[in-house]
Amino acid sequence: MCNLRKYHLLITLPFILFLGCAEDYLVIKPIEEKIQIFLEEKITKSGIPELQFRFTSKENYPCSFYPVFSNIVRNQNKFRIFVEGTTEPFVCLDSPAPALGWLNLGYVAIGRFELEFLLDDILIKGKIISTNQTYEIILDTNTKFILLNNILTKR
Repeated sequence: MCNLRKYHLLITLPFILFLGCAEDYLVIKPIEEKIQIFLEEKITKSGIPELQFRFTSKENYPCSFYPVFSNIVRNQNKFRIFVEGTTEPFVCLDSPAPALGWLNLGYVAIGRFELEFLLDDILIKGKIISTNQTYEIILDTNTKFILLNNILTKR
């Protein structure tokens, strides 16, 4: 039994060390082509509806698992979304696919909210309108984002 533990440790230790140091080599590259945004609603385990964006690149990358890195800063009446780019995945086993990522905006109360996307130092403004029945996203004319569904019916 003790020998099995030694072998297990010898096999897993290099992977742990590699993955632990992998952050040092993470290079985020801008997404050159357009980014498509698909609105989705997620219901939490406690029954709270949350709005989320699914980002996909318009063009395919050499394999799947290319992530779209994004984050959000939210205050009372404003959502500011930073789309940082993508990086080559550690594992590239599949056929060509778009880069993919999700961003959860959390619970969005009924009302009107400012929306800003920041991508490659380009600021794109818009708004989120939340009613009892729908979420609606309106973006200023831009060359970076395509809304695949700008109105989403709430569940």
